[in-house]
Amino acid sequence: MDLTFLLICIILIYLIYYLVGCVQSLNNELKEVKNKCITVKNSEKFNINTPDPKEKLHKNTIDGLDYMKKLFSK
Repeated sequence: MDLTFLLICIILIYLIYYLVGCVQSLNNELKEVKNKCITVKNSEKFNINTPDPKEKLHKNTIDGLDYMKKLFSK
């Protein structure tokens, strides 16, 4: 039972790592598109109000790994 749970957790961690990589890649692509395709007049200022998804994913991943650590240390 514990070995099966460990294998499932390892697979889930790998999937999360893969998804974080995909999100980072898409974020970089969006930044390139924004820089190349969006032009702003000199009199206008272009404000960006969206937070960086990398920080939230990093925090969620660390929280998940801390939970797994506490789960296996019991």
